Parts: sequence; C-alpha cells; structure tokens
Amino acid sequence: MIADSKDVALSSAEKSIQLLRKLGSFALAGFVAGIIGLGLMTFRGMMRVLTITSGQAGRLTENDNVAGEFTVDGTLFLVGAGAFIGAFLAVLVGIIRPAYPNRRWLTILVFAPLLTRLLVLSPGNEDFAKFGPGWVAVAGFTLGVVIYLALVEFLTRRFETRWRIPQALGLLLGTGATALFALGVFSAGGESLVGIAFAVVAIALVAGLWGQPSWHVPLARVVAVAVAGFGLFFWVQAAIEIA
Repeated sequence: MIADSKDVALSSAEKSIQLLRKLGSFALAGFVAGIIGLGLMTFRGMMRVLTITSGQAGRLTENDNVAGEFTVDGTLFLVGAGAFIGAFLAVLVGIIRPAYPNRRWLTILVFAPLLTRLLVLSPGNEDFAKFGPGWVAVAGFTLGVVIYLALVEFLTRRFETRWRIPQALGLLLGTGATALFALGVFSAGGESLVGIAFAVVAIALVAGLWGQPSWHVPLARVVAVAVAGFGLFFWVQAAIEIA
C-alpha cells in the first residue's frame, strides 16, 4: 500500500511538471508572437497604415493620441501589451488544441474572428470613422491577428519538437504562465454569468490537460465550435458596421 501511494504521488508530480512545461511553452510562443503579430503589426502597424490611408495625420484619436506621431514610449507600451496579451491568449489556444490535434491550422479559423473582434474591432470607436477606409481597418486588423495565431502554432510546434526548453526554464515559464492565466481568467470572470462560465470552462480545460480525463477532448471540441461560431457572427456584425 505504501509503494502504491508513492507511485501515485510520483505520477501526480510528473503530470504537474508536464502541465507546467506545456503552459510555459504556450505562453512563451504567445509572448514572442504577441510582440510581432499583435504589438508591432496589429496595434502599431495598422494604426500607421490607417493614418496614411485616411490622410488624417495630426488628428487626435479617441484616446487623445496624435495620429501619425511616433513615440518610443507609445511603441514600447503597445509592444508590451501585445506580448502579455499574446501570452495569455496562447495559453487559451493551447488548452483547446486537443480538440483538433492533427489539424492545427484550425487555430486560425477558430480564434481569429473572435480575437479580432474583442481586441480591436469595436464599432462604437469613433476612430473607425476618422481613420479609414473601414474595410482597410477590418482587413488589416484581422490579418494581424491571423499572423499572430500562425506564429503561435509555428513556435509551439517547434518548442514541442526541435527547440526543447530546458526543464528548469520550462517550470519557471510554466509557473509564470499559470499566474498570468489565473489573473486573466479571474479578471475576465467578474460577476457576470458569461464571465463566470468562461472562468469555469477555462479551469476545467486546464485540469483536463493535467489529468487527461475522458471528457477533456469532447469539452475542448464543444468550446472550439462555440468560439468559432460566436466569433464569426460578431466579427461579421462588426465588419459590416465599420466597413
């Protein structure tokens, strides 16, 4: 009985280490992809493109920034925001990936519409009326998110195969990723029913990665279909209003 207990404890420890390393690789991939795809291309790059296409350089944005004005502080803020948002989102992508293990290109179709809508396509933002054309904004911001997701998949696959992260670094990254994930999930949860449901499902998916229960993959598939369906609906709705 004592030996059995030790075996179970060892198995649990190994599962925990494996989970932390997975979360760490997801977060690292998202951090790097977020710098490039979100910070530089989506947040900074598309703002510059829209300033040029609209011919409205010098006008104030909704956040009282001067369109077309380049500042180091502003760029570093956008890049940093892209990196940390990218790391958090990559963990969410990673915990749903078991739904389509052999078709990882589906990540783009599943997540791109919803992420684009949530991150940048806000029809109520008056900047879309000032800086256009609207279809350029919709296409450009969507492309930036698609590039971010493609980079997440590329880097994650490399970390899992060729670019193995040392265990100590993996555990450190995994611990940080867990803290970031918990902060993001509980902050998004709030007191609304949708937020609470999001937090519960996200935690269940992480627990599924740890224990690999029989319900984990079916739950991931349901979530993937829901994310894709709702995301496409709200993306189309926003795109019509903006364009």
